[in-house]
Amino acid sequence: MRKSNFAPNEPQEAVRFFLNRLVPDLADRINVDVYFRRMKKQIGQCWMAREWSKRNFVVTCRSGLSRRKSLKVLAHECVHIMQYATGKLSDINPQQVLWKRSEIIDYPTKATVKEYNSTPWESEAIRMEEKLVRAYLRHLKKTA
Repeated sequence: MRKSNFAPNEPQEAVRFFLNRLVPDLADRINVDVYFRRMKKQIGQCWMAREWSKRNFVVTCRSGLSRRKSLKVLAHECVHIMQYATGKLSDINPQQVLWKRSEIIDYPTKATVKEYNSTPWESEAIRMEEKLVRAYLRHLKKTA
């Protein structure tokens, strides 16, 4: 997606809105860099910018998506940021994650899309992404 599909600074403002909704007490202490890139398989991803830092993240969104789809990707990745920042999701090693500080889950590296989307962290992000986008768009209408 060309950044021109967004108003200036809108990706960062949308991320800030989503984080304020998801983790209001932590949002001001979380830094997120947003990039739009050509991506072959995924449409979005996030990771901690510094190893084991739960406050600095990078989000990459596939370029070429519509504005609404890009907002949905940003919202989805912000749910993952919330999961990491609160300790709900932790990487143990490249093959395993810790979910809700108690359940060790093997990372589904060769899973189908359906199998991967059924992991607890993905299903939560999928469940919340559209609600966050709708709330953000309502917020824009109120402030226009």
